Amino acid sequence: MDLSRLSDLARAGEPGGWGFGRLHDVGPVEGALASLAEGRAAMAARAADPGAILEDPACRAHLAARMAAACGAGTVEIAPGARLAGGAIHDHFAFRARMDGEGPDDWVLRLPADPEFRIGHAPETERALASAAAERGVPVAEPLLAEGLGTPLERPYLVMRRVNGTADPSVLTALEGLAGDMLAEAAGASLARLHRIRPADGAMADLPAPAADPALARIGELRATLDAMAEAQPALEWGLRWLERHAPPPAPIVLTHGDFRTGNLMVERGEGGTPRLSAVLDWEFAGWSDGHEDIGWLTALCWRFERRDRPVGGFGDLAAFARGYAAVGGAPIDPDRLAFWQTYALIRWALIALRQGRRFREAEPATLDCGLTSWRLPELTLEILARTAPDGNAGKAPS
Repeated sequence: MDLSRLSDLARAGEPGGWGFGRLHDVGPVEGALASLAEGRAAMAARAADPGAILEDPACRAHLAARMAAACGAGTVEIAPGARLAGGAIHDHFAFRARMDGEGPDDWVLRLPADPEFRIGHAPETERALASAAAERGVPVAEPLLAEGLGTPLERPYLVMRRVNGTADPSVLTALEGLAGDMLAEAAGASLARLHRIRPADGAMADLPAPAADPALARIGELRATLDAMAEAQPALEWGLRWLERHAPPPAPIVLTHGDFRTGNLMVERGEGGTPRLSAVLDWEFAGWSDGHEDIGWLTALCWRFERRDRPVGGFGDLAAFARGYAAVGGAPIDPDRLAFWQTYALIRWALIALRQGRRFREAEPATLDCGLTSWRLPELTLEILARTAPDGNAGKAPS
């Protein structure tokens, strides 16, 4: 969207723009544009930061000591790092380290962007989740160590090995034909391997206990989030009621990623130039649920970007994904159950957009990413209403 033309969306002098995202709270459209400009400046300054946290000798010394202990190295030398692009919740810094004079090896430091705003699992749990997934054959960025508060870094953090490739949606959704379907098949196989992990296995015992009915539990979480915002959102209330009326019966409980989508799939060029899934990133929302929740999230319209014709993340076909999923033991995909979780995904993302808009208005400094996310709400609202229309085709179209 061309931000310079946002003022065309409202009459001069009146609050608004689209209003759905409540950006009108900051004043007339001109005020919203000014706030967005400030957010852009803050984002630019943040991106220009060469990695101040790794410029601090105390932080580098702390990380060197912890990495040495984790790797069994006598000495570790860390060079100052650079901030990596992407991520509204976490900051990521790339850095190099020499262990016992060998290397250097490439690593990534991951920690909350805002010390006061934390959602999802602690880094220690993320590390355990990624390790458990790797043991089942899911490609991950190898986690090395994680710590909570009380260190010179002043934030919980995770150190993981840097992997080759890109997670850029503009690159992945540009894949055509066989290349995109190959990636979809690989994604299906990786997700099926993750879904092999069950509560009875004893893995990830520190996760919250699984709900007896994951669908109703997730609906309850969404409703609690919306109620806490104290905002009138009739379309979302309608959508939540639709979910309650169309919730599928409980399915076998499996370990789900919780954010398995384009943007969290690292892809590199493999043999012969074909795409290869090199890592599944960001495990902070993993938990016990219906495996169709992950599939619905990946195939929801909101994660296809401009490629509505490619159901799997905007890059692949559902049949290719299903082949990969079934090849390593994944259960058959139920169309009705999938339709439910795709609709759930739209409502979940709409609530994330609302929350990001609130962060944009209230956080210091505001970030452009949060501001722009809130403007997705009108599009999401229309998609939710289209999928839940009482015409006998609710949840079936668009696919």
